[in-house]
Amino acid sequence: MHNRSVQVLIVAVVLALCMYIVWSGFTGPGRPRLLPEGVQTMTGTLIPAELSLMRRGTHVLKIDGEDVAYVESTTVNLRMYELTEAGVTGTFRHNTDPSDLPVLLASSVRTVEIPAKTIEVPSVGLTLRMPLAWSVETFVDGAAFSLTGSATPFLRVMRSSLTRLPEGTAMFIGGYDAVRVDGLNDSQTVHLQAGRTIVTFTWTSTDNAQSPGFAQMLRTAVVRSMANSSQKPMTGGFLRMPSSSGTTGSAGPSRPQPCGGPAGVLCPAGTYCAVNSPDGVGTCAPLR
Repeated sequence: MHNRSVQVLIVAVVLALCMYIVWSGFTGPGRPRLLPEGVQTMTGTLIPAELSLMRRGTHVLKIDGEDVAYVESTTVNLRMYELTEAGVTGTFRHNTDPSDLPVLLASSVRTVEIPAKTIEVPSVGLTLRMPLAWSVETFVDGAAFSLTGSATPFLRVMRSSLTRLPEGTAMFIGGYDAVRVDGLNDSQTVHLQAGRTIVTFTWTSTDNAQSPGFAQMLRTAVVRSMANSSQKPMTGGFLRMPSSSGTTGSAGPSRPQPCGGPAGVLCPAGTYCAVNSPDGVGTCAPLR
């Protein structure tokens, strides 16, 4: 009788294990997604993704408002293309969970320029490229931008009353120090110091589809210091150059040029990058 009970128990355990395996096939990670083969090029907006130990991908590629793939790369600095419309070329791989969004291993990225026109905002000494779908209203101390036909502005560019840059994520744009301050609901403020003047870009749009236009505006703008008539292109857009303290002080175009860092910024010919912080950021120094 005892042996029979043991046999019944073993059979029950085996059946339970088989049922668990079958059931997990229906309720587990799910079927792997079918992925395109070979090299692919997809055009969309690159959005920073939250860091995760459970999946791959540093960025999300959003097309027509939908997340279509995670993106990662060992050869391209994807941070340089954040919030911009870009064509991403690479090959697809399954994510850690094969049923999750796939990973596009980017081998190259090119910026897709948004149709725009050049406008001037003399009150803050700016010339910039504004997307054709936007309208601008200028004031004595700045300008407000909105979608054509809408009375609600989502971007203001104003001459600030600040005398020094506030705390924030340090940036270096076209030879000038700047900081970016992120707010609620995807709002952000970029403070740019040109000579003794601080120009403030206040972005309050909740429509991520317009963010590439803002990034392109920063990349293509030209700023004229209020102290002189020299002009410098604001190339670099959202290039982040973190400092050891996270703040920047007053500065002008004559300050040493930052280099290195997450973006791997190079120095001009005849100089080298003298790294002076743990995060790899340094300043360009002449060769001796």
